[in-house]
Amino acid sequence: MIIIKLGGSVITCKSMDFFYNEETVKRLCREIALSGVQAIVVHGAGSFGHPLAEKYSLAKGFVDDLQIHGFSLTQSSVRLLNLRVLQAMQEAGLSPVSIPPGSVARCDNGEIRDFNSSVFRSYLEKGLLPVTFGDAVLDVSRGFAICSGDLLIQKLSEMLSPEKVVFAVDVDGIYERRPLTGSEKLLAETDVCGLKKVAAGKGDGTDVTGGMRGKISAIEGICEKGIDVLVVNGLVPGRLYDALCGTGAEGTTVKGCKIQGNITKGCRNAEGFPS
Repeated sequence: MIIIKLGGSVITCKSMDFFYNEETVKRLCREIALSGVQAIVVHGAGSFGHPLAEKYSLAKGFVDDLQIHGFSLTQSSVRLLNLRVLQAMQEAGLSPVSIPPGSVARCDNGEIRDFNSSVFRSYLEKGLLPVTFGDAVLDVSRGFAICSGDLLIQKLSEMLSPEKVVFAVDVDGIYERRPLTGSEKLLAETDVCGLKKVAAGKGDGTDVTGGMRGKISAIEGICEKGIDVLVVNGLVPGRLYDALCGTGAEGTTVKGCKIQGNITKGCRNAEGFPS
């Protein structure tokens, strides 16, 4: 089983509120169908969720009654996007089923505390394609929270141990920038140890740049479970298909390194040998 993240910046246009990238989504769904893999799909909210969530400050938790209407508007908007994604999947010959995060997850202080992964297992066993998405949800401590697609994909990976996780984003992968020259370089392959160094600006004088910065924490968490993560450009035809089929997809591969105590098993040390 493979977990697929369809980024909000791929399936919508984040600079245009409520703009749905219909042809891109249809193509991505065809690529998933052609690959023939068993999968769970998590999609972002993009311009269907972020503008409303920001307008009503839902990520800050419950502050005043004006947010109640904003909470409702945000959920409704994201469900419209989810419905369109489901329709594109059905047109591609897939059999998706929607699992709203609020029905399976309970958040506390912005983090997922309780999560019912058995729902996903049951649908997979029936041959269905579970689809969930980033959304506004209730939070035990804050009242409201944003349960992002990246939080969901990390929790699903932890509980269901997929073969690999594929992020379809709007860039070619994870880039590093060399501060002295300002040049950028695509990381073709690294591991979680190398990713931590790059994220901290300690990897050969580099740091992570671009839209992937916010996803690094989620990718680290997945890889620390010993699961490989592939980051590919979902706007380029064929790259998601190649990543799913293991046919040399262009992008970034982050090798999983299982954490045992304080030791990261599978990462390479300074001499390049596995630790």
